[in-house]
Amino acid sequence: MLGFLQDKYGHKASILLIISEVVIFFSLTIAINEEQLFNWTAYLIMFGLGCLDNSLKSYQNVIVGFEFESKLVPFGANFFFECFSSFLSIFVYSFNQCETKGEFRTYFIMKLVLGCLCAGSLFLVKFKQVKRDSK
Repeated sequence: MLGFLQDKYGHKASILLIISEVVIFFSLTIAINEEQLFNWTAYLIMFGLGCLDNSLKSYQNVIVGFEFESKLVPFGANFFFECFSSFLSIFVYSFNQCETKGEFRTYFIMKLVLGCLCAGSLFLVKFKQVKRDSK
């Protein structure tokens, strides 16, 4: 779906779709935690977060693979950033043990804001112009 949207409407539309998925699924995660609703909704949210992760990873590989002349430096920086952000998430989580609803809410709000900022930073990438054949 993301590839179709990107081909038809461009990078900005696909970035907006990613940001909207981040907002929807992290908001739903906060909501089910507040209401203690662990039923089919939780499975739907996990499926949605998996789709979000896959679309972000695919989009990242497209940007890193096609938008830069060198392949070594962008992929290296990408892998370093992934490891560093995972470390930061675990580091933040270690200070906030997430034992109460409020602590979970705070943690997921921080993840929501970070996810929106990271996905929004894709607007700063200067994409190459794609020449399309008009037949």
